[in-house]
Amino acid sequence: MPFPGLRPVALTVVLAPAVALADPTPLVPVTLGGRGPSTTALAAATQALGADGLPSRTLRQRLAAELGAFPPEGDPLQPTRREIDSAIEQFFARGPTQAGPRLRRALATLDAAPDALSTLEANRLAWLRATTTLARIELERRNTAAADEALRRALRFSPAWQPDTREFPPTVTDRYRALAAESPVSQSTLTLSTPEGCRLELDGVALTENPTTGVTTYVGDHVVVAWCGQDRSRVHHVRLGTGSPAVHRVDPALDRALTLDPEVSLRVDGEDAFGRSAASFARALAASLGAPRVVFVLEGEVRVFEGASGTALGAVGASQLDHLPGLLRPTAPGTGVATPAENNTRDPAPSPPTARTDLGRRNPWPWVLVGVGGAALVASGVTFYLRSEDQATLDPLCSEVGGQRVCPEGASGLVDRVSTLDTISGVALGVGATLVVGGVLWALLAPRRAESVRVAVDPAGRSVLLQGSF
Repeated sequence: MPFPGLRPVALTVVLAPAVALADPTPLVPVTLGGRGPSTTALAAATQALGADGLPSRTLRQRLAAELGAFPPEGDPLQPTRREIDSAIEQFFARGPTQAGPRLRRALATLDAAPDALSTLEANRLAWLRATTTLARIELERRNTAAADEALRRALRFSPAWQPDTREFPPTVTDRYRALAAESPVSQSTLTLSTPEGCRLELDGVALTENPTTGVTTYVGDHVVVAWCGQDRSRVHHVRLGTGSPAVHRVDPALDRALTLDPEVSLRVDGEDAFGRSAASFARALAASLGAPRVVFVLEGEVRVFEGASGTALGAVGASQLDHLPGLLRPTAPGTGVATPAENNTRDPAPSPPTARTDLGRRNPWPWVLVGVGGAALVASGVTFYLRSEDQATLDPLCSEVGGQRVCPEGASGLVDRVSTLDTISGVALGVGATLVVGGVLWALLAPRRAESVRVAVDPAGRSVLLQGSF
């Protein structure tokens, strides 16, 4: 029944997405001898992983934070380092007049690239040398306050660093030690390790043992580098807290193979090389990300590894990705579902229908939809009742004039309320009915074709869609 002056009410129904696991699984593409997975294969593996997967952008950000954004041979600030070396040489040869401004400009360039500054030890050392040289210039000008501010910046940047007495006179080194003694820092212990035969550096200082256990150092952020012959790892970040010892392992082989730009991937010479390193790669990635499993996507195959031990849990072919969730959540013997060792090989055969039936019955999401739909139907009933009560109040106040329903001006608020409740009731009824029916159909069809049924919100957010093959 039309009412004059009614205003349309827009109602948006939002369904909360499924909640991912607390420790999502990283999916890492692997290129062997120049051949890697296709974009289509990666998309299919990502879809099969579902809510268990760690989004690729998050994976890249977290690995860059833990392992350093730049590969061992990368150095975007190398020209700035050369400028600092040249400015310091100019200071010794001609004095501070031109060297001082050059050092300040170079420091501004380093400060404007914090990732490269913090992840490459050579850039950190250049920053410290430039800052301490500016402090020396200020001390020679008898500007003690400016010199102290520069030295305090160096102390905050790297509390363990000490100016080299071969480069800086006692006026600088003594003042630096005096300022450091004024603000002693807390200490804790750190355990570091790298593959046998490699050596470690902590904050630019070589360590004599591998593994290095119980080394005492300042609380805060540290950088760790490993050398294996002439091969250097990325610069790893380690945050040491008060009273909380830290353990960190550096794997230069992983650092050489790992690419983060533009996407995360591993590049290995061939199948044999990857077979020798896959377990250690999985352990290192899992430790950096806090992940229980690691998934490697190769050309035509997906392999799953246990994170803590690096044990291979199994592999599935590109055409059998519906087995991937079973590898991520292996079921104990005696439950009716085969374990990965029993049911997943390099080229697995299709699972028997009974296994898929069990997996379909254990899916809780159809009943979640039914519950949400039931709640929407209850809300529809409540709003319809409220609308009926208001309509009963409004009817005596309105009259028919010329075939139209006319209500007094003073009842406009009640007219709006009736219209709003009418809209809400109708939308809740439609959404609730769709969800209940969709959930029931999903539950009934899941044992045979769970992968073909999907409930989603349309791109415009105006309706709920039930998509599938029935």
